[in-house]
Amino acid sequence: MKSHLYQKTLFDVAALVFERAAFAVVDVPPGPPAGAPGEDIVTVVTGFDGPLSGRVAISAPEALARLLAASMLGEDDNDPDAARHARDALGELCNMVCGNLLPRLTGHAAEFRIDPPILVDDGCLNRIAGEYAPSLTWQTCLQVEDSDVRVALMLHAEAKEAEAHD
Repeated sequence: MKSHLYQKTLFDVAALVFERAAFAVVDVPPGPPAGAPGEDIVTVVTGFDGPLSGRVAISAPEALARLLAASMLGEDDNDPDAARHARDALGELCNMVCGNLLPRLTGHAAEFRIDPPILVDDGCLNRIAGEYAPSLTWQTCLQVEDSDVRVALMLHAEAKEAEAHD
């Protein structure tokens, strides 16, 4: 798959995972991600290694993470379990995006090692993406339940060499 298709594939896979795993309504955002002032943002990252290596990251408002956790757990939005599991739910969604994205990029026969998702303390997706070459970084934004969610795919340099052979 060529580089220009990575962005669309990232959006499509992320939307599908949020819709199916979290039972969320997903749309294309009307404009660039805005975020509410003072809104707490949660960022989770999972690494992977195989024919491609790198990271997938998701940033979302904490309130949305609680809503997604409630939906995934079959609980009420105000249930204390939803608040306790909000970050874990977002991590699991990140893991699912990664696990569904990689076969679409490399073919279904490829094997990968996917790391457990980790919470990034400062929640700064731009800082994480800045560690990678711009030509190997793709970001997309989804509107999930009326909140902006940013999803990023970041590949290590050897991915460029592998793509050149496609």
